[in-house]
Amino acid sequence: MLGAFQDSNLREHAPATEQAGQQPEELPAGEQESLRLEVSCNKVRGSMCLVSFQVSCFCEACSSCQPAKTMAATAFEVHCGRGASKKWKESIRVVMPDGTLPSFNTWLAEEGEAWGIQLPSS
Repeated sequence: MLGAFQDSNLREHAPATEQAGQQPEELPAGEQESLRLEVSCNKVRGSMCLVSFQVSCFCEACSSCQPAKTMAATAFEVHCGRGASKKWKESIRVVMPDGTLPSFNTWLAEEGEAWGIQLPSS
């Protein structure tokens, strides 16, 4: 299973949905914000909320902000110097426990449905 979730309690919500025919369970509102994925874009680390697709940036400039600076995925892509590509799902990479960095799009294709992740329509 792919996944680089920061909170260990998130695993309890994970792919019980992999069983045939089951729909992902709806998370309570308080737990939705804790559903986060460690990400990287152009060597800048962040944490993406998988409900709102907002990214908390961990760069040196943003780390000094209290609370942490949070922005939309497209703004994070621009902030990290990859704005010209205009393809945040490819520019933003998921930081996996083994050190690999698949694109968010690749991670989404492999794990998104099992976690009940729905991208907003563009």
